[in-house]
Amino acid sequence: MLFLICLVVIIVMHEAAHLIAAKICGCGVARYSIGFGKPIIFSKKIGSTIYQVTPWLFGGFCELQGELKPTG
Repeated sequence: MLFLICLVVIIVMHEAAHLIAAKICGCGVARYSIGFGKPIIFSKKIGSTIYQVTPWLFGGFCELQGELKPTG
């Protein structure tokens, strides 16, 4: 159990570093997520960023605005 708690804390810190770096560089962050999947546990929009926690906590992501969208 302690291992899982530590893993989630590390994921939160890692993704927060991506969020902070993006904000410092002036990139918009569309979504900050701890876990993958639909935001069943928690979801809140603050400014232009959606902060969410999902049931699958073994990972996370920080989606930048306009990221991976086709151009042309």
